[in-house]
Amino acid sequence: MADALEAYLFPGTVAENICFGPRQRAEELPVETIERLLEGVGLAARAGRGVSNLSGGEAQRVSLARTLVN
Repeated sequence: MADALEAYLFPGTVAENICFGPRQRAEELPVETIERLLEGVGLAARAGRGVSNLSGGEAQRVSLARTLVN
């Protein structure tokens, strides 16, 4: 059951993961929006960080931010 709690992130950076949904709709998010979302989930200044370098909790917060932007 532990697998159900793991966040699924796409390869790349935190910012690329947050932008995934809007890009599917041909929308680009302003940098300010990405930064505001990351601040809101406690990950300020991590937009350029690779998702493979995140802890489990950080990955869950990126997933939450990605959901909120959609």
